[in-house]
Amino acid sequence: SWIPISRQSLDALEKYLSWRHTKDKRLFPFEYYDVWHWLKKLSKRAGMGDRLHPHLFRHTAAALRRIAGQEITDIADLLGHKKLDTTRRYQNIKSVALKERLKPIFKDGDNG
Repeated sequence: SWIPISRQSLDALEKYLSWRHTKDKRLFPFEYYDVWHWLKKLSKRAGMGDRLHPHLFRHTAAALRRIAGQEITDIADLLGHKKLDTTRRYQNIKSVALKERLKPIFKDGDNG
């Protein structure tokens, strides 16, 4: 399988791999529980309660692809969804709606 990434991301990954000294072949040698635990701690420190979890990265990637105009069938393929209904949760996401929901995060008024 493959994951589409930008040239900038690929450059950063190559830099990370050249810096890293390990025999572990995994790109990020963390267990799911470790990431979950770190996110829970960060979420609480940020005053978000228990709202962050590793699966949120997957949801965010799918939502951003939909906002960018990617077809729902392509997103389903990328996520490995066998049923298109599973991916339909992203069907009606609109960039304006997301921008409005993000406004409270950018208190200085610089929200793009």
